[in-house]
Amino acid sequence: MSDTLVKPAVSVTAAAKPESPVVDPSLTLYVGDLRPEITREEILKIFSKIGEISEVSIRKNKRSRFAYSYVTYSTPEQATTALKEFNHFVIDGRPCRVMRASPGKLPVGPSEANVYVKNLPKSLGPEAFYKTFAAFGEILSSKLAFDDKKISKGYGFVQYATPEQAKTAITKTNGSKLEVEGSDKPLIVSIFSKKNKKRPSRRGFKNVFFKNLPLDGTLESFTTQWSRFGKITSAFLHTGQDGKPTGTGFANFEKTKASAAVVKATRNNGPDEVKALRALSKTERKAHQGRKVNKAVKRSA
Repeated sequence: MSDTLVKPAVSVTAAAKPESPVVDPSLTLYVGDLRPEITREEILKIFSKIGEISEVSIRKNKRSRFAYSYVTYSTPEQATTALKEFNHFVIDGRPCRVMRASPGKLPVGPSEANVYVKNLPKSLGPEAFYKTFAAFGEILSSKLAFDDKKISKGYGFVQYATPEQAKTAITKTNGSKLEVEGSDKPLIVSIFSKKNKKRPSRRGFKNVFFKNLPLDGTLESFTTQWSRFGKITSAFLHTGQDGKPTGTGFANFEKTKASAAVVKATRNNGPDEVKALRALSKTERKAHQGRKVNKAVKRSA
């Protein structure tokens, strides 16, 4: 099978996830990947071309180089039009990411409609990735995976509104090749399974690793915030060689129920928000490091 899908388009980076605003998803849009200095007036000038805007707010994450905004229209029709018109619209030389706002997390659809795509060419940017799969149904969110150097890892996720749309996308694209530079392998497209994500909770753990913590936080504020899930027996915030916080830390809970609840509470957080994960044991850390080394050796061979 060899279906031509799309040609390469402008590349954009993944957007930060909104923090828990009170929004009406039919009226409010989330606009991500904005420069930190952007103003409310600039947002209004662009998005008011579609219709009357009742509210605009701009938020900045301490750990992200991007800002994001919530734009609320007067009617659902205006919001829908703006979503189609401005997704990946270039603002100050940077494509923005637009999607419907959702309280506390990115738009969530049925798990049976969450599609995993593998063997994507590294030259494919997020906009082209989105457009490729938008042909098969309504996309609530899409994301390409990147490494620390902002190089595509060759896989991504597409959350459709319905399982039927996801099945159509899989039928049409699985085993096909994109007409894009570097596309030398057929795509592997399937429904994403979350079974592996649930394993840590079933194993029973007490030690939790935190990342993306506020850099101005203290050990006291850290302990106070997370002890609401259960008693913390010990806590630690990591600092670099310069003595400044790195935004990472550990907390050991008295009960496994509390640590599992913390991990679950942050599971849907975005890439720039606080994330809690089961802390690896010394043996697991060595095994994980060994796998990374082996992969690096294979790539260089």
